[in-house]
Amino acid sequence: METGGSAGVRLALLVFLLGSGCGLDREPAENGRVPVAAVFTEDVIFTEDAIDTARRFAQPSNDGRLAVLEDELRQRGLPYTLQTFPREGADDDRSHGRNVVVSLGAGPPRVIVGGHFDAARLDDGALGQGMVDNAAGVLVLLRVAETLRDAALQRTVQVVFFDMEELGLLGSRAYVNALDPVPDALMVNV
Repeated sequence: METGGSAGVRLALLVFLLGSGCGLDREPAENGRVPVAAVFTEDVIFTEDAIDTARRFAQPSNDGRLAVLEDELRQRGLPYTLQTFPREGADDDRSHGRNVVVSLGAGPPRVIVGGHFDAARLDDGALGQGMVDNAAGVLVLLRVAETLRDAALQRTVQVVFFDMEELGLLGSRAYVNALDPVPDALMVNV
């Protein structure tokens, strides 16, 4: 299980990367949104609630994991889109995958923060619990999206939850292949 300290380090790294030349407001905005640097000042730890949320991702199918992710996004008031893509060359019984994309802010260059929500299939055919790989990463992404939702972003930040990564990075490939030709400033993988 990822510790609160390493989650804090990831969030601090993201703030540093977002704050260095990516066009974030340093002054309070007229619309009441706070600058990103101010948003990330609280300590970030994995509480019992966060651990319980991670446990919800221990589902018997990746479709079940997707349902939990969509429920978590709705509960947090985070709008998202699904990017459906065909399963090409995957050793799995699903015919398609679904990336979940939360878009925040507006304007180029785009900053992408992503990680996968699917779990690996074990030798016996069962789905791995995926608490560390990668429910912990999903929790970090949820926290990043929640935190940035109210920030005064001058650039687009896409928080992407990739599907079918355990089957050969299929979700991230589909996402990259569908990208608009907008310059990307960086991609942080969680």
